[in-house]
Amino acid sequence: RMFNLGETADASATAYGQILGTPTYMPPEQARGELDQVDERSDVYSLGMVLYELITGELPFKADSVYVLLQQVLDDTPPSITELEPKAPSELAAICERAIQKAPADRYASSKDLADDVHRFLSGALVGALNMHDLLRAGIF
Repeated sequence: RMFNLGETADASATAYGQILGTPTYMPPEQARGELDQVDERSDVYSLGMVLYELITGELPFKADSVYVLLQQVLDDTPPSITELEPKAPSELAAICERAIQKAPADRYASSKDLADDVHRFLSGALVGALNMHDLLRAGIF
C-alpha cells in the first residue's frame, strides 16, 4: 500500500492521513501500515529510538521527505551507537539496540522490561540485553 506523503513534507513532524506518528520514531510495522501489528513492542521501539538519540545526540534516520524516511525505517539499520558515540557504555548500547530491532519478537516484550533493564544498568547489575557473545567481547567473562 502506498501512502501519499509528498516529497517535501517535514520528515521530523507527525504525518497525518493514512498513517499517524513521527516517522523517525515509528516502528517498521507501523510504517508498513500494519496497524493490527502495533502493540507494546511498537512502543518499545519508539522508546528505543528516543534512547538512541539521547545516547548519540543524533536522529537514527534522516531524510528530506517522509517517504524516504519511512523507507529507511523499513530497510536500514541505524548507525552503530558505539561508532557515533565511542564512550557510550556497551551495556546501554545493547539495551538500545535490542529495543530498536526491526522484528517485534526481537525487542523487549514490554516497556516495563525495557525500564527494568535500564534500572539494572543504572545500578551496575548485569543487563538482560547482553548475550554471551557480548559478555565475552566486553571481557566480562
